Amino acid sequence: MLAGPDLLLAPHPSYEFLAPADCDAADLDWSFRAARLLLAEPADAAIAAILRMIGEASGSDRAWMVEYGDDQTSIRNTF
Repeated sequence: MLAGPDLLLAPHPSYEFLAPADCDAADLDWSFRAARLLLAEPADAAIAAILRMIGEASGSDRAWMVEYGDDQTSIRNTF
């Protein structure tokens, strides 16, 4: 089992490409829906709704937004 620095160096994809045909048509307008939420709601509520939308669309049970420190040595879970 990998741990510590070895875990950070292990190859693992951080994203996945899907063809539009493999996506639910309702999920293809995510950027418009996200922009509309950001314009209509307070930032915290909009970001929480966008994360919920992303999690539901991907079939995930959780979605996070992580903020990196200026020196790139620290992170925090912002939402």
